[in-house]
Amino acid sequence: MLAHMPTEQAASYLSGIRFEPITPRTITSLDRLRKEIAAVRRDGFAYSREEFTLGITGLATAILDGKRLLGALNLAVPTARLTPEQEAKFKRRMVSVAASLSNALRSVASA
Repeated sequence: MLAHMPTEQAASYLSGIRFEPITPRTITSLDRLRKEIAAVRRDGFAYSREEFTLGITGLATAILDGKRLLGALNLAVPTARLTPEQEAKFKRRMVSVAASLSNALRSVASA
């Protein structure tokens, strides 16, 4: 969500956060979080690699209407079972589902 917020809104949010590790893999620095946000902007996917639950990797992609953020689509999978092939397949399907959700939400908003 931060990757798609207006710059001022994201900066305001980031200025007030406190980092508390939940697992040994939790992001605990603003510099690292900013790098992750930049990667999400570049790649279109966010990851939680065992940051909240050991053994679980989360993937997320934005649901957009043009550049307007409508929401996010998230998937949690066991890290041990997430092969590069599965990850690629999940990402393709998530992009398709996010586009379908965007179209459906646009239709509801215009009704």
